[in-house]
Amino acid sequence: MDLTIDINCDLGEGKGVERDIMPYISSCNIACGGHFGTLYSIREAVVLALQHEVLIGAHPSYDDVENFGRVALEWDELRFRESVTQQINLVKSVTDDLNATLHHVKMHGALYHTTAHLENESDWLINLLVSTFKSLKLYAPYGSLLAKKAQNKGITVLKEGFADRRYKNQNQLLAREQPHAVLHHADDVYDQIINIAQHHAIIDDKGLKHTIEADTICIHGDNKVIVAQWADIYHKLQANHLIIR
Repeated sequence: MDLTIDINCDLGEGKGVERDIMPYISSCNIACGGHFGTLYSIREAVVLALQHEVLIGAHPSYDDVENFGRVALEWDELRFRESVTQQINLVKSVTDDLNATLHHVKMHGALYHTTAHLENESDWLINLLVSTFKSLKLYAPYGSLLAKKAQNKGITVLKEGFADRRYKNQNQLLAREQPHAVLHHADDVYDQIINIAQHHAIIDDKGLKHTIEADTICIHGDNKVIVAQWADIYHKLQANHLIIR
């Protein structure tokens, strides 16, 4: 019996992988000027997404190209609202121009983690979505503070798992500075997708098993080793009745 899953990928980040990966995913998160992204790179990604019927999302981050958005900055709510609104609207200007639909928003890097797990930052994102971007779905980690709060506010949350990142517990990833935080072997990534999609479980860095539910599973466009092997992983998943759609 076939099981349908959504695979999302962070794209438009200057890695040049969009043409290779887009045929084998079902949703994408497009960098929109915080850690990377220009109108040109956004448009290029949106055009490819439309060609391959891939759902389109905005991927805002801290304004920090130097650190690729992976270092938390000292923002207040006003700075958060100004930057994230501008970034989402940059993608929306392209989707509107191309008669496409902006489907979701997913934070990037350090902003993904602060909004997922901190009281103030999670409230800032929820307030912004409720007041300004009511139509957008939210990709957020399973079991996170953000996911729980957003659902209580009537926001459609798609619970997210990760294919190519090691977990440190049920809903938090192992910090990238730690050894083996990023999975680079196709078999490891395939096994983690199978565990999440079929068994609703992840194995953390200590070998402990945790329950997880995921509506969407992420691979990272800057994980070039896995991107290069993704077509093979995709076909292996399909052969084992996991349909990416």
